[in-house]
Amino acid sequence: MDRESVASNTNLDRERDFAEFRPSKYIRIPFESKKAIKKARVYMTAHGIYQFYVNGVRYDNREFAPENTSYHKLLQYQIYDITPLLQMGKNVFGIIIGDGWWCGRVGTTGDSCQYGNKLGLLFESVITYHDGSKQIITGSQGKSMSGPIIFSDLFVGEKYDARKELSGWLKTDYDDSNWDEVKEVDYPIDNLVGQSSEPVRIINSFKPKRIIKTPANETVIDAGKIVAGFVEFSLTAKAGIEIKLEHSEVLDTNGNYYNNILGTNKEQTDIYITKDGFQTFRPHFTYHGFRYIRITNWPQTISLDDFKINVISSDMESISSFKTNNRLINQLQHNIVSSQVANSISIPTDCPQREKAGWTGDIMAYAPTMCFNSNAHSFLRSWMNNVRVDQLKNGEIPVVVPYLKAYEIFIKGMTGFETSCGWGDAVLTVPYAIYEAYGDKQILIDNYDAMKKMDELY
Repeated sequence: MDRESVASNTNLDRERDFAEFRPSKYIRIPFESKKAIKKARVYMTAHGIYQFYVNGVRYDNREFAPENTSYHKLLQYQIYDITPLLQMGKNVFGIIIGDGWWCGRVGTTGDSCQYGNKLGLLFESVITYHDGSKQIITGSQGKSMSGPIIFSDLFVGEKYDARKELSGWLKTDYDDSNWDEVKEVDYPIDNLVGQSSEPVRIINSFKPKRIIKTPANETVIDAGKIVAGFVEFSLTAKAGIEIKLEHSEVLDTNGNYYNNILGTNKEQTDIYITKDGFQTFRPHFTYHGFRYIRITNWPQTISLDDFKINVISSDMESISSFKTNNRLINQLQHNIVSSQVANSISIPTDCPQREKAGWTGDIMAYAPTMCFNSNAHSFLRSWMNNVRVDQLKNGEIPVVVPYLKAYEIFIKGMTGFETSCGWGDAVLTVPYAIYEAYGDKQILIDNYDAMKKMDELY
C-alpha cells in the first residue's frame, strides 16, 4: 500500500479532502486445532501500529504496539500467551494495522514515510499440544481487506465510516473469499528486539467537565484539563451523518474555539460517519493533545453522558507524592506530573500535539524529576536503546531520538549541525539519573561506550 512522501494542510482556507490518505488494513488468519492445546504463544510486530484479536477478543489493552523506535535499527516485537483464548476446532486471529510512526505524518514538518511506504506484519504463533507436537501459524496464511478506517494518522486524526464495518470479520465462520491474499516479502530481522518497557495504555478515563455554546454558536466540549489521548462517544443515529471532532488546547479571548496548533498535517481532527442505530466510537491509531473539542453535526441532543475522555501514557507506576500547605506549589507539582504523563507516550516527547518528538534536551533536563515521580526505569532504558543506535558515526547524539529523516533534513538545513550542548549530553545525564534513582549499574555499563564516544568529541 503505497504512501506519498509529503502531504500538506498549509492552505487553511479550504476544506481538506484527505484524498491522498490510505486506509488501515484488516487481516484475518484462520486456522484449525484438532487436538488438546497445552500452550500457545504469538510473536508479533509490524511496520505500522496494530491491534490484535483472538477469536473476537482483543488480547489486551495496549495501544500503538510495537511503539515508537528507530525502526530500521530497532524494531520491537511483542509476545502474547493466548492459551486461554484458543479452542479445539476453528480459531481466527485478527489484526488491524495503521500507519503509525512507520509511514504516518509525523514530526514538526508533518512528512510521511519516514521509514517506509507499505504497511507490514511479522506474525508467528506456536501452538504446543499435550502430545508434544506443535503447529506453526504465520502471517503468510492470512488475508487482507480495507474496512471502515478510511485513514488513521497519529497527528492528523482518524476518519471512520461505520457503514463500511466488516460485520463478523473476527468470527471463525466469516466468509473472507473476497479478501486479498497477503503478499509475502523479505525484510532483514537483525533489528528485532523484544519489548521490555511498559506498554502505552489508557491510564485514566473520565467524563468531560462541561458543554459550551460559544459566542460563535458552536458546540464545544471542555475536558476540564489538558490531556493526551482521545474522545470516545456513544449515540443513536441514522446512517450517513458525518460528525467532526476537532481538538485544541485553548479558547480565544472571546470564548470561541481556537486552533492553536498550526502547521503541516496538524489537524487533530476525528471524523465519524454514522451507521443505523446505537453505536460507540473511539479512534484506533491516533491521539491528540487537547482540552477543548469542537463538535460539528451532532445528530441528537448533546449530553456529557455521551462522551468519555481517555488519557493514554506509558503505564508507569507512581512511586512518590508531594504536597505542601501552599496551594500554588501543589498546583505546580500537579502540572508537572500531568505534563509528564502527556509526554511519556512510548518515548519521552516534547509535546503531545504539534511534534510528539523525542527532543533529547527535554529529557536530559527532566530525567531526575521523572525518576522521582515514577518508576521510569524500563521506560528510559528502552529510550536509551534508541539513543545508542541513532548515535552518529562521529559520536554526536542527535537533538531528536528517534532521529527521523525529516528532522535530519530540517535540523541540518536550519542550523548546519545535528547536535548541541545539552541535547547531546542526554547520553550522559539520562543513564546517570537512572543510576542515581534506582542504583542500576547496568545502565552505565550498557551506555558507557556511547558516553565515551561522545565525550571524545570534546
